[in-house]
Order: sequence, then structure tokens, then C-alpha cells
Amino acid sequence: EFINQLQQSIKELRTCYDGLIDRFESYFIKDILSIKKDFPEYRGEIINRFDGLKFHLLQPHQKTFINRIKSELDDRKAWLSSIAQTVLSKPLTAITDEEEIILFDKINEILFELDNLSEISKEKVNDNQEEVFKLEITSFDHGLTKNTLRIPKEKNKEYDEQVKKVKSILGKNKKMNLAILTKLLHELIKND
Repeated sequence: EFINQLQQSIKELRTCYDGLIDRFESYFIKDILSIKKDFPEYRGEIINRFDGLKFHLLQPHQKTFINRIKSELDDRKAWLSSIAQTVLSKPLTAITDEEEIILFDKINEILFELDNLSEISKEKVNDNQEEVFKLEITSFDHGLTKNTLRIPKEKNKEYDEQVKKVKSILGKNKKMNLAILTKLLHELIKND
């Protein structure tokens, strides 16, 4: 009986990496891309999704992620593993069971960031003259309120002075400060 259990455990260990890859791919295809395609078709879909991004404006971790997505790896496991490694900063072979959920959360987070940046990239922006922010506030009472904000870089000094004044009025309670600023933002966006 011990030998049977040992053989079963060895079999599970041999197939656990493939199972992790399959679960990651399934999450990636169904929950994120919402498509029914196989590799390499879904790789083409995700590349097209972020094709219009202004690469030079991305943060280093976002650039690395985009480079991994666009890598020409023909092997499904290697491609998925390289994406996961970018998100977790370690290879899939070294993660724990608990980190699988963290992987899903982080991949969702970075794709949400990139989707928002893709939307901003569609705007005609002069990177040297202005900064563009996308604001979204969602609540049960008011639903989704969103706005694209353009800030001229030449007025940064003026804005920074106003930011200091507002910070001096706000207290040290981060949660309360966020609530105050959110209410103000929502009111300003709603009245636009």
C-alpha cells in the first residue's frame, strides 16, 4: 500500500506543472480574453489588444510584460511560463499553491492597467506638453463615472503648489483622505 501511495504521489508531482500551465492558460483565455481560441491564436489576440500602446511611456514592469507577450516563443508552455515569471518575478516551477491565486490577481491587475493605458493612447496627446490621466469612480449609488484629464506640463509648478495646500489641509488618516478626495473627484466629474 505504501508503494502504491508513493507511486501515486510521484505521478501527481509529474503532472502538477502541466496542470498549473493548463489552469493558467484557462484563466488567461476565459476570464481575461473571453475567447475560445488555442495557442498561438490567442497570443495574436493579446498582441493586437495592446498594439496601439505608447511603449516609450510605459513603466519598466509594463514594458517587460509587453515584451514577453510579443515574444516569438512557439511553445505554449514556455510562452505562458515567461508571462507568469514576469508577473511573479520567479519561474512557475518555483511557486507555491498560494501563489497561483496571486498570479491570477496580478495578471488581471497588469492587464487592467494596460487596457486603461490603451484607451489613453487612443487620445491625441503631445507627450512633451501634457500629461493625461483616466479617472474612473464606481459606486453602487452613482454607477460608473469616468473622465479623461489633460494637465499641461507648463502648469505643473502651479498645480504642485495647490497640491501642497490641499495636503496641508488633509489629515494623516489615509482612508479618510481617500474618501474626501474621491467625493470631490466624483462631484467634479459628475458636473463636467
